[in-house]
Amino acid sequence: NSNAQDSLIIGIYNEEKEQGWVSYGEFRRSDAAGTLELPDSWAGNTLHVCMFYRSGAEPVKITEGYNVSETVYAGSVTLLA
Repeated sequence: NSNAQDSLIIGIYNEEKEQGWVSYGEFRRSDAAGTLELPDSWAGNTLHVCMFYRSGAEPVKITEGYNVSETVYAGSVTLLA
């Protein structure tokens, strides 16, 4: 039941700072690429990335009954300055 307008929800956890960050639908399934702006103070830190898709065009309204994909752990990365 995927759709080009599905919103990509991204969760990022900074291991060193023990802080999290969430992107609520800045990207759609149809986007070929995108750029996230993260805090400059996170440069050089290990980040763990998880994501899932939520169907529809209103990503901030994730409630029971909406279709969401399985959450995927995309791995860890070191943020470059």
